[in-house]
Amino acid sequence: MARWMWRWGCWYLAGLSVHVNAAVSVGGSIQSTLASFHRPFLEILTPLNGQVVESSEVDIELVVRDYIMPSSFRTYKVCLGIHENTAISSDGASVGVVEFCFDQTSSKQFHVQNLLPGTSYTVRVVLVDKGTVIAVSMRTFRVAAIAIQGHTENVTILTAMQYALSYQNNLDTDSAMRIYESILAEAPGHGHALHLLGLAKYQRGDTMEAIDYIEQALQTNATHEEFHNSLGLCLKDIGRTAEAATHFETAMSLRPSYIEPRFNLASIWQSTGEYDLAIPVFRAMADKVHSQTLALEYAAQFDVFVRLCDIYLASKQQNMALECLNEALVLWPNDPTFLNERGNLYLNAGYLDLAEADYKIAADAGVLISMLNLAITLDASGDTDESINLYSKILAVSEARGLPTGRVLIMRAGVMPRVLPAEGQLVDLARQAMRRRLDSMLAQDNVTVDSRDPILNAYPTGNYLVSHPYNNKQLKRSLAQMLQMYCPALKTAAFIPPPSPSIATDLGAVSSTHLELTSMNSLQSDVLPELRRRPRIGFVSEFYQTQPISHCMHDLVERLNRSQFELFVFAVSTPQSAKLPALTDGVEHVIGLPEGVGPSADEIRRHDLDVLVYADVGSDKLSFFLSFANLAPIQAAWGLGHPETTGVPAIDYMVTSEYEHLSFHDHYTETPFPLKGMGIYLKEPLTPHISTYANSSPDDVRATLTQAFHLPSEYRFYFVPEPLVNVHPDMDSIVRRILKRDPIGHVFFLTPPKNSKWKHAFTERIKLQPGLPAHRIHLIIDALDDISTFALLRACDVHLANLYTNKFYHTLEASAAGVPTITLPGELWRSRIPLGLLKHINVLDTVATTPAEYVQLAVRAASDRSFRHQVVGKLQKYAPKLYGDDEAVHEWARFLQFAVDKSRRKRKTHANLRALQDNPTHSTNGLAPPTAKDVTL
Repeated sequence: MARWMWRWGCWYLAGLSVHVNAAVSVGGSIQSTLASFHRPFLEILTPLNGQVVESSEVDIELVVRDYIMPSSFRTYKVCLGIHENTAISSDGASVGVVEFCFDQTSSKQFHVQNLLPGTSYTVRVVLVDKGTVIAVSMRTFRVAAIAIQGHTENVTILTAMQYALSYQNNLDTDSAMRIYESILAEAPGHGHALHLLGLAKYQRGDTMEAIDYIEQALQTNATHEEFHNSLGLCLKDIGRTAEAATHFETAMSLRPSYIEPRFNLASIWQSTGEYDLAIPVFRAMADKVHSQTLALEYAAQFDVFVRLCDIYLASKQQNMALECLNEALVLWPNDPTFLNERGNLYLNAGYLDLAEADYKIAADAGVLISMLNLAITLDASGDTDESINLYSKILAVSEARGLPTGRVLIMRAGVMPRVLPAEGQLVDLARQAMRRRLDSMLAQDNVTVDSRDPILNAYPTGNYLVSHPYNNKQLKRSLAQMLQMYCPALKTAAFIPPPSPSIATDLGAVSSTHLELTSMNSLQSDVLPELRRRPRIGFVSEFYQTQPISHCMHDLVERLNRSQFELFVFAVSTPQSAKLPALTDGVEHVIGLPEGVGPSADEIRRHDLDVLVYADVGSDKLSFFLSFANLAPIQAAWGLGHPETTGVPAIDYMVTSEYEHLSFHDHYTETPFPLKGMGIYLKEPLTPHISTYANSSPDDVRATLTQAFHLPSEYRFYFVPEPLVNVHPDMDSIVRRILKRDPIGHVFFLTPPKNSKWKHAFTERIKLQPGLPAHRIHLIIDALDDISTFALLRACDVHLANLYTNKFYHTLEASAAGVPTITLPGELWRSRIPLGLLKHINVLDTVATTPAEYVQLAVRAASDRSFRHQVVGKLQKYAPKLYGDDEAVHEWARFLQFAVDKSRRKRKTHANLRALQDNPTHSTNGLAPPTAKDVTL
């Protein structure tokens, strides 16, 4: 039994009901009345014969074509009846049907409700004129019945779809798919069921199956915008981005207000690096989020800002990224995602205090990655104990959650004080603690390896050990061994690709650039190395305007004999680096390395080098991690770029100087190769290239300092240009004694403008010196950022070389400016660099042998006019020998030829070994088969 409600035209026949107990017998057909007409007088347009209806309601539409009827039949009535096909009496006769008749009209529409799932119905319409049946039309249809688990009665397709969507939105895709499959068994061409089943497959990761179902849905209706959007998502997922973009564009053309395909198309532009196209789309959406007019779910609105901020970061628009993150944090205050990203931005820009504040809020919310970033920041700030304790806490949490711990162990192992503590024994204790951590990790039999890019993982390089007054050979060797053990991909530079920086998700399912500076003959030659006319030499170096090492490399490479070597410079630089055209002039090949250790290694390998030299392997992270992979048969490091052993097994030689201490062989894991002289070739002083500021004359600099620090009209200017983290507390005592002997002396240090913790730690440490006149010690920070270090060196009275580590270019530029350098050389090369430069020009008047003599010489060079005049005169006479030094070029050529010979022997040995492995009976030109001792892989 069913209850029907009819609607005719726009009138409801309220309360009308029919109890149907038997099938209807009509007693006539279209064929028996007026069969000569090609088109029937009367026809039921919907439902179609045999149609499966998806709800408990159906529209019945019929047409009466009175214009083709004889005029004698135009006083007709239309009578309509519907019955269940299962309502048959015991004798098979028709029972109890009621038909309704309506006056003549050209068309009729009726609406029937309360149909039963699983029931078949027959609709009969009769055209009657004066009691005579002149036409009949009949249709049979069935209401689909879908079984829902946990329900005793079947339901219609429409109800079943509602259940399935509820399951799907709650991520119960199994239940949803069972219902969709039941619907398709009843109605195989059901477009929405095909579409949603495809989306359920997409949610489960079965993208190819999803595409098949959604394409079938599009065959049922190619103008449905949601079908196009969903297919676009699937195609994007398998990398067919061009096809995906086409479907997103189609969806937008079908419904211009449809926001989801616009979002997804912009996400494709984001993934393909077409940021100029993506930014306006996400920017417009972000503005609508602010105005609360964006028709997207809350999570998707959040995602708009995630993607927009990510794009700004990826396109190196840091200021815009910061604005975006600040804007997001107004909408979502203290959200850990945006706080963590803003912390990353601050950390990379050097604002450690701001980074620490953001990370701490996110870490307190339990975000593990923010805890890790906070530990990194505490380490960089010099909060050693806090950093180690937090790393230990992260290890405990990771182990409890079953997460890998290798990365955290690696990072904890390298923690070391930045601004050194006042007590020397605390430095010793920190070194011993690092040794214990490394030994413990190296002693493990089963380790959790992490083969992601070590720069992205913030792995330690041991760079800050350079400030310690000790031989770091063993510590650096252990650090390198540990890195190779826990990150074995370092040996090949075949790292796991990094994940997308965006944590955003696509909408619609169910609610680092390679810089080519010059490119001359950059493609790899097909000529075998042993047949090439010129061996290939590569230099990896920072290569931009403000780096002195850039100019040294350029001038040296430009002077090396091109007929003897084919020379490549692989430039480590950032997109923000201001590169001078002069740095590429005269250099045969200058190739900008892409972001990431793996891509950079691939770029270097492409050129099939014979020898590769790292100019600053210890101070530059990319160079350091690249050096673990054998990117050339012979690899070397330059001992002036970073005057310290690397500890890296893959580096064969350390290019150093004859001015090393007699015990220098014990200081390196590499084989030292001392050059005659310093090995520095510069055409002219660096100052014209590095210092580009208008007010940088010595008088202008001193006037600026006088005003900024409220100095007396007459003072003596002592300058320590090394970073605070490189200044050992033993230097504090030297400074105190200098100021005690010179009552008008003022000592200036450089401090980073963005790290107040370093400044505070150093200030507090130096105050511990008894009797120190603290008002005569000054830290030059960002208030004077219009004055370069080299301008300060030219303006000072005395350059105080650091006790235990020094950069070569400080003494180089001070000497060129006629400024005395006071130095106290030790056994380690990093303490002897000023001595080497002064010895090279035979100006040794300011070289001390004891701390007391260092103090005496410093004060004397500043205040004793006769002595100062003598030293300055010698510097002005002999310092030009430091520039245009052809001996340095000859010495480098000597080393490179030596390295090329080693490279060729290694290639030949490897070739013989491979031939022997391929054919054990093969003779290698009468030579004995190579042994393991002969081969270095």
